[in-house]
Amino acid sequence: MKRKTIKQQRARAGFLFILPWLIGIIVFFLQAMFNLLRYSFTNFEFVQGIGYRYSELSDGIFSHYKYSLITDSLFPQKLTESLGDMLYRVPIILVFSLFVAIVLNQKFKGRGMMRAIFFIPILISSGVIASIIKTSLTTTVMGSGGSGNIFSAALLTDMLYEFGLPASLVNQIGSLVSNVTDLIWGSSVQIIVFLMGLLTIPHTYYEVAQVEGATGWETFWKVTFPAVSPYILVNIIYTAIDHFINYDNQVMKYILEAAFTNYNYSYASAMSWIYFIVIIVTLVLLILLTSLFIPFKEKKIKNKKKGRKAF
Repeated sequence: MKRKTIKQQRARAGFLFILPWLIGIIVFFLQAMFNLLRYSFTNFEFVQGIGYRYSELSDGIFSHYKYSLITDSLFPQKLTESLGDMLYRVPIILVFSLFVAIVLNQKFKGRGMMRAIFFIPILISSGVIASIIKTSLTTTVMGSGGSGNIFSAALLTDMLYEFGLPASLVNQIGSLVSNVTDLIWGSSVQIIVFLMGLLTIPHTYYEVAQVEGATGWETFWKVTFPAVSPYILVNIIYTAIDHFINYDNQVMKYILEAAFTNYNYSYASAMSWIYFIVIIVTLVLLILLTSLFIPFKEKKIKNKKKGRKAF
């Protein structure tokens, strides 16, 4: 029997790792997705004393889709705002998480405790608990019943306005700084992924860079960044998906309100499928755009040990 290569063994281990997830998708989610698709093409409603029933739509099977995109003024607006928020949140979270991962990878007293602190959001990530903790961290009672954000961004926004930056960009940055707990909370997984990538870099690479006289900036771009570049795409996809399904996402709230407050399940199903398609298209575009600018294959330093030109 031919012995399997290390690459084949890793591929087999990876498949076994995701096998429970695949089984769960097939057993539980495919049926639910099919039912949502069927609901969106019909008028699905509950009738007291009878149960639920389907009825044909008078304006055609795509009536709910047309209404959500053309007639409904709120859904396209919320969808556009969600996409805009994703475009600025993803790079900010990636830069922040990479910076924190690099700091946590350094040798200092209490490093293990600091790593554990950034892992806490993963352990208590349920929507209700997260909402309570984040609210208590970002707001504080002031005076007689008033409330304000404890992370004031007024000084920063004033300075950015003086630099002549666009008002929309300044407002987004100010909002992110004011909600710094959201930034930390949304970066926990990304920090761990980047930290895993940093731990795979042999220390000899940095020793070679030091011997060659490379600066810290050159070492980052020639050693650190090529090593963690395969993990950037993973974090981009995770961050985008986490944003789209976040409990604070206005599109998610609007769909849930249509389904469980207004009991319009068919219309909510149509919006869910539109949202799902938009997410898939966005992820594909992110993968294509990222692959154009970031090399996902780790560069081998040993091929460049030919003098100072390597840096």
